[in-house]
Amino acid sequence: MKEIFNLLELKKNSQEKAIVCGIESITYSELYKYSVEVGHAIFNESSENIIVFMPNGIDYVAAFFAIMYVDKVVYPISNKSKDNEIRSAILRTDATVVLCCKETYARAKEATADLAVQVLCVEDIRNVENKYNIDRRKRKIQNENPVSVLLNTSGSTDIHKIVMLTERGILCNCKDWIDIALEANGGEKMLVAMPTCTSFGTVVIVTCTMLGWTMVFFPTFFNSATLLKTIQTEGITHLICIGSMLNILAKDIEGIVPKNEYNSLKFIGIGGNKAVPQTIKTMMMFFENAAISPGYGITEATCIVTAITPKLSRTNEEKFLEKIESAGIPLRNVTVKIGPQLNCNTKGGEILVSGPAIMQGYYNDEIKTKNVLEDGVLHTGDIGYFDEEGYLYIVGRIKNIIKTGGYTVFPEEVENILQSTNNVKEAHVYSIKDELLDERIAADIILIDENKNNIDEIKECCMDHLADYKVPEIFRIVSKIEKTKTGKIVRKVYK
Repeated sequence: MKEIFNLLELKKNSQEKAIVCGIESITYSELYKYSVEVGHAIFNESSENIIVFMPNGIDYVAAFFAIMYVDKVVYPISNKSKDNEIRSAILRTDATVVLCCKETYARAKEATADLAVQVLCVEDIRNVENKYNIDRRKRKIQNENPVSVLLNTSGSTDIHKIVMLTERGILCNCKDWIDIALEANGGEKMLVAMPTCTSFGTVVIVTCTMLGWTMVFFPTFFNSATLLKTIQTEGITHLICIGSMLNILAKDIEGIVPKNEYNSLKFIGIGGNKAVPQTIKTMMMFFENAAISPGYGITEATCIVTAITPKLSRTNEEKFLEKIESAGIPLRNVTVKIGPQLNCNTKGGEILVSGPAIMQGYYNDEIKTKNVLEDGVLHTGDIGYFDEEGYLYIVGRIKNIIKTGGYTVFPEEVENILQSTNNVKEAHVYSIKDELLDERIAADIILIDENKNNIDEIKECCMDHLADYKVPEIFRIVSKIEKTKTGKIVRKVYK
């Protein structure tokens, strides 16, 4: 079995709550038994790769550890996946087993009707009387596979790649995260407001198990009211959330003066995408006891690359606010370097990352692996720079660059300014082909108050904070901005 499963086995007699999801909960002792039972069901499967197709919750975590128990490879896919995406995951990895819950079982069966695949409902396995002696059924490791988890990249502009993560890398990233951001106290509750089928979700599951903390999941779709209620009723101590969700929350709580109902919250970790500076300031005022830890991560480096230590927001607010737009400093076992400057109009170069948490490569794709991995150094495709104190600043992604009138513009920078304005809830900046300028800048925006059409004010705010060539010429008010399953914007390519 894998060392990650050993973390759970060490707690097989613990009656502390491991997971809470709505009205359901499970102790570490019960989670251990559940995982072993599911492991027995897949023990003799020939496929090394086991697909997990279910939402956040008890069943997902049990399936994750069950696969670790029998020394196979976890390949989680979003529970929002369509039939063609489920089939693609199976065909690309030669998986012969899909683990589901009751909610996803029928969809998986329908999607795989003509494939030689076994679809198993973990809840049904749990309800069958355990016929096995746990100690005697432990699998002996032979030719141990260094890969433990397969994860899809976001695939926002093309077909996603499948990242191969090692157990060593996952454990290293978890320990580094604890070292820079978490205090190893007992009795903590971590609210996971992001998909567990992501790299951050994986690191959260392993880290919480390592520390013996309780993982809390939403049983329903995320919204600000649900998040606030959960923090209050469950006594949440740690919140893990993607930046865009916090941006929405910040707009929703504007003007609300909290009492003492959220005093349990002492940590906010931000991943997935960026929370704008005004959002972070709002969180600091609203959750007075919470230290905040923004950071930068990439699936190909297991997850977290840099972070601002939460101690900074507690002990030196002035410096924290000074560094609020940065992504923090590298983790203990991560080396970050900056490549050559991209061009004379752009500050910084490509972010290069190395260390034990770097991926093994892309599954069955040597060419794309060689394109980004060179002698153990990961070429991230992100542009950034360090300040004089070693804090990393992210400028944007190379493939998202807009070229207009000889200038280089990163849409992420413009989006951050737009989302800092009073009436903009979300923004997506993209380019439109232009014969004279090469590309013109356009922006889709979702307004907080749809009755208040203040485009001129929004444009004026952009002019105050951006060079004129970065200001969008075209604004469209929309009701929805298309995103990937992990909450990242689906980038438009020339409209």
